[in-house]
Amino acid sequence: MSNLSFSKTIKTLKISKEDLSQLCTICGLGESKEEFSDSEIETLQEVVQQRIDSGAESYAEAWQQLQAEVVPVDAKPVQKSDGTDNILEQAEHIADQDGQKV
Repeated sequence: MSNLSFSKTIKTLKISKEDLSQLCTICGLGESKEEFSDSEIETLQEVVQQRIDSGAESYAEAWQQLQAEVVPVDAKPVQKSDGTDNILEQAEHIADQDGQKV
């Protein structure tokens, strides 16, 4: 499939010109585009569909939901010191030895 023009992309996605401009900005495609590649259209379709499926209030919220699915975070508590424990106290101790303030 070749690149689609702005007007054909509006028809393909079944959204308004303003919505397409907003989607382009949200998805990092730039503010003004004249043509869209297959991968760009696929991304835009995913955001539009996510908004419908999830009931997101905006395209920005739908985009954020998709990003959260794509880039999961595995946050675990830190069980080991990274070496910065008591760093202020250590700096103050060194400064006291040198006769300076921290």
